[in-house]
Amino acid sequence: MKRIKIQEVSPESKAADAGFHAGDILLAIDGMIIESKEKFREILSIGSSSRGGDMVNSTSSDQSISNCLILSDDQRVKMISAPFSLREIKCVLTKVEIDLSKICRVSTTNEIPGFKITESLDVVTAECAYGMSIIESFKVANDSGRNDATQQILRQARQFVLDEMRIEALQIGGNAVIGVDLDYMEMSSKRQEQLFIVASGTAVTIQPQSRD
Repeated sequence: MKRIKIQEVSPESKAADAGFHAGDILLAIDGMIIESKEKFREILSIGSSSRGGDMVNSTSSDQSISNCLILSDDQRVKMISAPFSLREIKCVLTKVEIDLSKICRVSTTNEIPGFKITESLDVVTAECAYGMSIIESFKVANDSGRNDATQQILRQARQFVLDEMRIEALQIGGNAVIGVDLDYMEMSSKRQEQLFIVASGTAVTIQPQSRD
């Protein structure tokens, strides 16, 4: 999956003082999850780039931003609240492998084996939608047997909503989600059919159980 990566941080800037480093991955800004370059630009009201490519922003913007959830090179999640100028960082879209399951555990039950729950925080959700072409492929699979391409898409969609739910939990200080439920819903109208996948659960904080 492609994510927004900080390529450069201006030295002796507010961004550097706040704790940003080259190589950090931006997961969310002001509570809004960044799942694409377009979403990043939408959150920050940045116009579309005429150059294309993987460059996300330029250092010419003086817009102030804050409340950033980042993943550092050592796979630690940090929430940085201090404001800084967008011109102080340069971001690129890059393909990175992030295993959020090691950072935020999920369980369909109300417990995490080997851990004790120290605080219950709030309900977290995530969702994604697929258009009519996926629905039609799914119907064909039901009529004629397995459809490997559709199954792969659905696996990716499931992983996407679980990861987005993990990010929601991380933003409010959680490191696990319990009672996770996945729902698949087909919605039809005269114009379009869509398949919705929704994940929900309760964000909690956990710590390893002591061995007595």
